[in-house]
Amino acid sequence: MEENQNIQVTEQPAPTATEQPAGEQPKGKGGVRKLLKVLALFCIIFVFTPSFLVSCSGEVMKINVFTAVGGVSLYGEKVVKAHPIMLLCLLIPLAALVLLFVKKFTEKNTALYILCGMAVDFIMFCIFKRSAKKLATESFCTFKTTGWYVLNMICLLLIIILCLLVFIGKLSLDGALTTLVNKENAQNALNQASAAWDKVKTSAQDKVDQIKAQNNQAAQNGQPAQPPKDLGAGFCSACGAAIIPGSKFCTVCGAKLEIKEDNAEVAEAQSEANAEVEVAQTEEA
Repeated sequence: MEENQNIQVTEQPAPTATEQPAGEQPKGKGGVRKLLKVLALFCIIFVFTPSFLVSCSGEVMKINVFTAVGGVSLYGEKVVKAHPIMLLCLLIPLAALVLLFVKKFTEKNTALYILCGMAVDFIMFCIFKRSAKKLATESFCTFKTTGWYVLNMICLLLIIILCLLVFIGKLSLDGALTTLVNKENAQNALNQASAAWDKVKTSAQDKVDQIKAQNNQAAQNGQPAQPPKDLGAGFCSACGAAIIPGSKFCTVCGAKLEIKEDNAEVAEAQSEANAEVEVAQTEEA
């Protein structure tokens, strides 16, 4: 007699697009690789834009990388020799862009290569500016840095920082920038801010309680209550807490303060307190 065995096959649900393997950073459309591509493209464009403006005898010269490559001529005379090495300022961001498109190396190696190249590019632009400014000063010319140069340096710095974060494992080339700020870190920051605010409120309330205790003790001893000298701005009209000088809001209840410079209310309160003490002394006598 043959027995028919029923084999049950359980189908596991296919992983959805939102599920990520454990230990991997989430991927998104606006990844780090895409941002680095855009920044590298900007660095290539900025090579062709004027980095400096040099004005000599009413003539304004626009200086860029290719000006340094071919040299500078003034009134038909070669005043600056050609520096073909400045072509690296164009070749380095081009090489970085190629590395970002060709996924041949590991993420850390790719980030390291781009990081080193952009660091060299950044240093070369710094030397370029220093040399151009020195030459303009020696020639009694006016030197001015353009916004294109500033934007180029910002892009280079951003690329260097992002590649450094990828190299040390804080970011992934195919991950999103939001991985730097997670919910846990944000919650910790909020908790620290809340704790600091509670500490300020507690400190202010303790000082208010101390002043009230001193005034009560003075009233029992038959001495007039003295307003606090270090908190001479008055008291909050909402909760009665002492006002810290320079505060626009009460540190206890948060109410908006209306402080008068002449402190007339404080003087009036002091007079009333002194009158009460005198009445008490008269009744005891």
